Amino acid sequence: MSLVCRKWSDGYGSPSMRKTFRFSLTESQLLMDSCPVMKFVRKYSSMFRHIEIHYLMTFKEHLMYTWCRHLIVLLQMLSSNSQLISVKFQDLVYCFESIDTQTYDDIFRAISNFLGSQHNLKRAEIYKCFFGYQEGVKIFKNLTENRRESLTHLVLRKFVRYEAKDKEQKSTVA
Repeated sequence: MSLVCRKWSDGYGSPSMRKTFRFSLTESQLLMDSCPVMKFVRKYSSMFRHIEIHYLMTFKEHLMYTWCRHLIVLLQMLSSNSQLISVKFQDLVYCFESIDTQTYDDIFRAISNFLGSQHNLKRAEIYKCFFGYQEGVKIFKNLTENRRESLTHLVLRKFVRYEAKDKEQKSTVA
């Protein structure tokens, strides 16, 4: 391949040519020893301006935990070397309902730290994640703190799971 073709090919594959980077790993990508999406993220994450994070359901537990590890690494990289304009999280509830508490806590911390690091965020959307109440409050605080001027669009749908206030009372009565 000539130098001109190689440079054009490299430039065409860069995120500056794309409006949005979508982190949505398939089972075949999760099965690879070295995930090409994660290589792409390592190389270009500083150029990302818009990112969508979607969980694609898998019934294979080891792949679910591989996805969780990749998500945490992605969020840590984005926290340290990017300033996004928009972010969207979708369908994490399907992951959260199947993983252990430690992994959930690690993901929550990574999301919270990531959102706290994005000072230029104008748009944030979170769909079907169902965080616990306290986690939801912390994420909301990290989203809105120091962004009164920049954050112009915020969507939180199925963001916090319902926790009955009298749940403890019902369990002690029975």
